[in-house]
Amino acid sequence: MALFLNILFVLFFAFTAPFWILQLLRSKKYRAGWPQRLGWVPKREGKQPCIWIHGVSVGEILTARAFVRRLEERHPGWDVVLSTTTLEAHRVVERAYPGKMLFFFPMELSFVIRRTLRRIRPTAVVLIEQELWPNFLHHCDRAGIPAILVNGRISRRSYRLYSIVRWPLFRPFRKVRSYCVQTQEVADRFAALGIPRAQIDVTGNMKYDNIATGEGGAKAGLAARRQLSISSAEWVLIGGSTHAGEEHALLDTFEKIRARRVRSRLVLVPRHTERIHQVEALLRERQTPYVLKTDLDRGADGKGKVILVDTMGELLHIYPAADVVFIGGSLVPVGGHNMLEPAGLGLAVVIGPHVFKCKEEVDLLVKEGAGLMARDAEDLTAILLDMLDHPDKARAMGEKAARTLMAHQGATDRNLAHLDEALGITSGGPGSPSRTVSVAAG
Repeated sequence: MALFLNILFVLFFAFTAPFWILQLLRSKKYRAGWPQRLGWVPKREGKQPCIWIHGVSVGEILTARAFVRRLEERHPGWDVVLSTTTLEAHRVVERAYPGKMLFFFPMELSFVIRRTLRRIRPTAVVLIEQELWPNFLHHCDRAGIPAILVNGRISRRSYRLYSIVRWPLFRPFRKVRSYCVQTQEVADRFAALGIPRAQIDVTGNMKYDNIATGEGGAKAGLAARRQLSISSAEWVLIGGSTHAGEEHALLDTFEKIRARRVRSRLVLVPRHTERIHQVEALLRERQTPYVLKTDLDRGADGKGKVILVDTMGELLHIYPAADVVFIGGSLVPVGGHNMLEPAGLGLAVVIGPHVFKCKEEVDLLVKEGAGLMARDAEDLTAILLDMLDHPDKARAMGEKAARTLMAHQGATDRNLAHLDEALGITSGGPGSPSRTVSVAAG
């Protein structure tokens, strides 16, 4: 099996070599981490148990935040190491998991995988979403290292591909101890590929466990408004993670809002700070009074002005100031951004029609009446004016959003229970310290 997979991998790289050579010459992201990809990862010191968590890119590795936090609560003193595939994800991990050992995932060659396993000495491997590499799974099994898949998913495209190459993948894929998947549809797809039903469990989506719920409310709202120099009597619309074209639509809408209620404020938070000068030019062209967030921080007077946030990483702290939040990247075909954070804070959230990057969460909230989708800029204006006129409706929608997300939390503890089971650990239940931790260190 290992010989066959090695030959398959070498043939693939030989066939695609011109592409990879070109990318290596042109792009830093393809050159990053090659010694580690060849197995020369940092050597883990100490003999304590170690859980190796792997996510291919930014979304997957950030999904694991709650999992890592709860794992360390359940098993203090254990090592947690993380691997990624992309350079962008590697940089995000450095910020999101300070102090953790971090490395690039090894290439799918036996000698590289064996070297990596010897240097890391993992007790178990946790793979995020659909990171299933047959040769890697084969060598983990040979070394007696249990592997589980958490937050598992398999797209229609991946399912069709796996169905075609099912024979060489079948045996290694069955070596995964537990498939903890997001939905029943995903479970059915893995079962159709030949994974025994006993190894598959629908545990839910861990991304809901990363959302702060019930942390909004009046106190957080007042603190956020003080930070932005907004009074408690003003009605506030926040445009979060906006893209080109969306600020124009929000400003058109805001003119109509101000015509009905003078004591209203608009807070614009562009997705990319390099666009701040572009948005400033738009505001000057429209002769709209505005103030930058950095100038507010220096004590500038922002009374009655549109606030343009020219800083990074503050959106979650700014959201509680809102009466209604519009999520950007959705009136234009970008695919939408995170609707869950403001929803978890109990805020009324509106999003545009282009949501292919976040369809699952949008469908959930809209179906439950816990969020609204605007068909276009004109519909967005109508929705926001209705919320301005009916504040009780907006508050009720925000409260329902928080309740909906809370009802979908818990996947992390269910996945951790599967990890404990794979390691033969008995536990006093979710969140309880382990009673038996006689686990080999790898």
